[in-house]
Amino acid sequence: MKTTLSGDWKLYYHPEDGAMPQTPAAMKLAAWPSIDAKVPGNVELDLVRAGIEDDPFYAENIYNFRKYEFYQWWFERTFIAPEEMYGRKCVLRFGGIDTYADIFLNEKLIGSCDDMFIEQEFDVTNALNYGGENTLTVRIRSAINAVRNKDYPVMLSGNDSRTEYALIRKAPSMFGWDIMPRLLSAGLWRDVTLEALPDERFTQVYIATHHIDADGKAHLALAFRFHTDDVYMEDFRIRVHGECGDSVFDKEMPALFTACSMDIDVPNAKLWWPRGYGEQNLYTVKMELLHNGEVADVRMERIGIRRFHIDHVMKPLDEGEFKVRCNGVPILCKGSNWVPLDALHSRDEGRYDRAMALMADMGCNMVRCWGGNVVEDHHFFHLCDELGIMVWQDFTMACANYPQQ
Repeated sequence: MKTTLSGDWKLYYHPEDGAMPQTPAAMKLAAWPSIDAKVPGNVELDLVRAGIEDDPFYAENIYNFRKYEFYQWWFERTFIAPEEMYGRKCVLRFGGIDTYADIFLNEKLIGSCDDMFIEQEFDVTNALNYGGENTLTVRIRSAINAVRNKDYPVMLSGNDSRTEYALIRKAPSMFGWDIMPRLLSAGLWRDVTLEALPDERFTQVYIATHHIDADGKAHLALAFRFHTDDVYMEDFRIRVHGECGDSVFDKEMPALFTACSMDIDVPNAKLWWPRGYGEQNLYTVKMELLHNGEVADVRMERIGIRRFHIDHVMKPLDEGEFKVRCNGVPILCKGSNWVPLDALHSRDEGRYDRAMALMADMGCNMVRCWGGNVVEDHHFFHLCDELGIMVWQDFTMACANYPQQ
């Protein structure tokens, strides 16, 4: 069971000067100014909608936003927790929080985070008012102030003397780049949900193509993790069914421990190929966790069966080799660098379809995801699968000497 908490929120804001409130109640007593906010979103968009600032992408308006790097932001909304969630483990999931944040539910601190790139999850089972009103508050502190007193050894350096981002898990390009303005931003930039989890459930599932025989039989490796409170872990099984057109595979096995793996054979597998080399065949795979013969949880995935290999030979001058092979066939890689679609990342996903359609129209079969960006959402990678575009994914660490530990 899932309830969305995206949509309309209230946003309170103030420069980080002097003693700052440490609780939602104290913030309210401070009588900070407030405006309406949208989630997913960015504070700059909220300020523009409220008429406080003009669009940062016109004229020299971008310079008016520099002062907000030193502000603190409090997002707040109320919601009803469904009574049906009572008795189950409940979690709050934030697709993305930018960046240094503390999360309060009904005035109780339930967790903190300091990384805009990854999903954040917090157990709120014992903090919810089931069937009644709840107040969710997120304090986002100034990223610049959070690191201004950290030790910056002389070996640390960033692009164009912007050293600060080497110690902040925030998209490097937000600090200013040749293709991007300096716009540090803050906000809940991806969806927020409240979820009630099954008692027995998958926690991780990973499928990979181990190898493909000359006769077309593919051998898959499937690893999975699951959770249960059952003391003896008796009679757990996993059942897998996959299909792509008339190609079907099935397998079932006991799950004797919460971390298991299995091998799956797919005769005459329909292979996935990069654009221009064949079809983008994708299998719909249904994985069921069974307990005492009953389905406890289901996970759906859409996968391509393919094998990649890189021929990498280092030699002097131009005598070396760097060749990408897919299913044993050398691929002429044609593609583009992928940089942020927007300086305000809450708007990225809404532009995926059009941008990827342009990539496909140009005949691209590879995209290099630049490390100065964020890690794109699942929809981006699904589009790459469907369009036959390989992904070369950089780590989100661009053009800087980062700390080694």
